[in-house]
Amino acid sequence: MRNGIYGVGMNGHVKELSPGRYLVRISAGRDVLTGCRKQPSCVVRGTKRDAELALARLVIEHSEGGLSGSDITLNDLFARWQVSPKRNGQRRAHTSLYHDKKRFDRYVAPGFGSRSANGISSGEIARLYDELLMRTELSPRSVLHIHSVLRAMYEWGLRRELISRGPMKRVVPPSVQLRAPQVPERDTVVAHLARMSGKDLVLKLVVGLASVYGLRRSELAGLRWENVDLMDRRIRIVVGITRVPSFGTQVTSTKTGHQGLAEFALDPGIGRDLEALYSRYATLRAEAEVESTVVGYVFGPDPFVDAPCSPDTLSQLLRRHCLENKDLPKITLKCLRAFTYTSLSELGVSSATASAVLRDRPETTARHYLAARISHVDHAVTSLGELLYR
Repeated sequence: MRNGIYGVGMNGHVKELSPGRYLVRISAGRDVLTGCRKQPSCVVRGTKRDAELALARLVIEHSEGGLSGSDITLNDLFARWQVSPKRNGQRRAHTSLYHDKKRFDRYVAPGFGSRSANGISSGEIARLYDELLMRTELSPRSVLHIHSVLRAMYEWGLRRELISRGPMKRVVPPSVQLRAPQVPERDTVVAHLARMSGKDLVLKLVVGLASVYGLRRSELAGLRWENVDLMDRRIRIVVGITRVPSFGTQVTSTKTGHQGLAEFALDPGIGRDLEALYSRYATLRAEAEVESTVVGYVFGPDPFVDAPCSPDTLSQLLRRHCLENKDLPKITLKCLRAFTYTSLSELGVSSATASAVLRDRPETTARHYLAARISHVDHAVTSLGELLYR
């Protein structure tokens, strides 16, 4: 001990203030906004060993100033990239945080996590992909997700000079073959809606909104009564609902962020169904002798509680309906989004307008949702055959 100070080093020190009471302080570089030195500290009551453990925790929590480009590990780089804001300044969605961490911890961290981020070569990353594809039989799409995480975190680290080089530019990820979207026939959607009429108003509304406006299931779950103007016949898409393990149900922005915000004219049929559902909920509230004004989520599990349902609940409702109506071709909420885009294209609507309805970039919607109906394909080849063999 010297002047009551223990463990003096370049990362920080422990100072005994009084018996059993220690000041722990570290140097964490300089604030990038003010230029002032950052010296996080805390007071620990206990033994000298407790104070040293607190010092170690502070060094880990505020590793920004103590890590140079040569010694930051891949685990450190990933952890700091996850808590950083996106380029638009927003925090990363809980869904992205959960899935990215799950992939990194399972497939990357065991072999590379404790190594220096600068010391990992492009050849090693390429061999990792080979092993994941061959030994673990991971799908090319899953490996592509891992590649996206590694590329993003390395580019982030390079821009902030936390690392001096990155291996990802020379790594070629596996190619992924896009599956053709499944698009139900218009008669199929009409038949399902007819079966739901008078039997399941909630599910009929879910399918109607997904078919006409191409709403994602997260947007359906996030639709509130305040977003539905039954007087002026308008509907607004504002937020989405996700459910993430360890986080629970979360209110988030739409999948495409601000680009996903929209306001549409309310279809007359859907408007009537929404009025009927609102009236039903208002009657239930009046019978329970509470205010009859309905607030909260349109598809919430309880008209008395302002709480959203899980998006999985909506999928399960449709899945159960399809099992009970096996004579009709199966539909899903995802295929109904493709139905929206394909139907608009067949009506002669421009790709720009159809993309605006789905709130995605034109190239994205065309790539993911445009498909020819089987009946149209059959008619085309039959017509061609008649021309050749009549």
